[in-house]
Amino acid sequence: MRTYTIHHTHYTLCFAVLLLVALLFFPACSDSNEPDSAAGQGSGAVAPTPVPMTPTLSYLLTDNNTKLVITGTGAMPDYVSNSTPWKEYASGITEVELPEGLTHIGGYAFYSFAIRKITIPSKVAGIGNGAFSHCTQLDSISLPDYLLTIGESAFSLCSNLVQIRLSAHLTKIGKTAFMGCGQLQRVCTNSKTAAWSLPASVTEIGDGAFMQCPKLSYVNISSGSVKIGDMAFAACTGLTSIQLDKVTQLGKMAFYSCPALTTVALNSQIKSIPAYAFSACEKLDYVSGLSGIQTIGGGAFYSCKKLYNLIGIGTALKEIQPSAFYNCEELKKFTFTTQLDSVGETAFYGCIKLEEIDLPATIKVIGKEAFYLCRNLQTITCRATTPPKVRNNAFDDKTTITVRVVKVPSSAVSTYRTRADWRAIFNESDFISL
Repeated sequence: MRTYTIHHTHYTLCFAVLLLVALLFFPACSDSNEPDSAAGQGSGAVAPTPVPMTPTLSYLLTDNNTKLVITGTGAMPDYVSNSTPWKEYASGITEVELPEGLTHIGGYAFYSFAIRKITIPSKVAGIGNGAFSHCTQLDSISLPDYLLTIGESAFSLCSNLVQIRLSAHLTKIGKTAFMGCGQLQRVCTNSKTAAWSLPASVTEIGDGAFMQCPKLSYVNISSGSVKIGDMAFAACTGLTSIQLDKVTQLGKMAFYSCPALTTVALNSQIKSIPAYAFSACEKLDYVSGLSGIQTIGGGAFYSCKKLYNLIGIGTALKEIQPSAFYNCEELKKFTFTTQLDSVGETAFYGCIKLEEIDLPATIKVIGKEAFYLCRNLQTITCRATTPPKVRNNAFDDKTTITVRVVKVPSSAVSTYRTRADWRAIFNESDFISL
């Protein structure tokens, strides 16, 4: 009987051969939880599995997590910032594919993505809050014709966005929707229209909607019926002219600090110019369409140093609030209408070229420092038979005041001369009959 001896080295060689075969023909399985692991690995790769978002919508990440594909129909859910299922890949996603059956883009869905362009399906009726916020590579976008609303901050801080084509049926542009879009130049309904045109369906431009968009140069709202929110166009440093034919309401600080703005055309539907609406518009010199104005709000034209012409102030004006024309150095004349009952404190403070004022019979109060430092003021006409209350320093004091004629109703001359608040400012001989 023959005996065979197998050495230890033979065992080792056999094991190595078997291990090599196993590695070649049975590669290690990838983690099934990574949706893109098989993407781009050739025809033999296993396709990633879509992950449900809603009962009718799913998503998957492909191309090494740089492409987000959404499939199905219906509305995306609204998220809050950094709560999307793909949040850890957001800054690296350069492409998004949306299904034609999509009806709503969820809030913060594509927040901080690296996309340059995106096609929004035709059935989308709403874009949620913050949906494209901080997409700093996005440079243009066309909205589908049946889009109705753009949510708050939907495109805020898209610093490279140059143009947006609005939908024909859009009704609302939400708060801060395009705030901080530093390159935005065209907001229009199609490529053939002017750099600014709104569809007639728009009824509201929300607070801060276009704040800090320095490349916008012109705003024309000439159709529909539109409310403009607080600070809607504040700090639009390139804005030179605005035409507001179909605006029914202006918000506070709506055009605050637009230093290049020179002309403003309002309309008779606007009843109030709210607080600081045009404050710090240093080159503004011409405002028209004021016939419907009842109230000029506090600081409405604060420090509009070039303002000299206010066209069409009608009989509706009842109140001029504090600091309304503070430091309007070029203002020479202002029409005080027959219904005016008060001039707020510091209303015309520092209007150094104002030469003459004519206050109506309805005037009851002239506020503190209302005409202080109006060093060219020569003549005051006050038609009230009962002297209005004059607050502290409403005019310069006796040592600096330049007024030498105060015209009042003949029946009230003696009353004005003996009233302590008027006598403290003017000499007895300054008062004469109308």
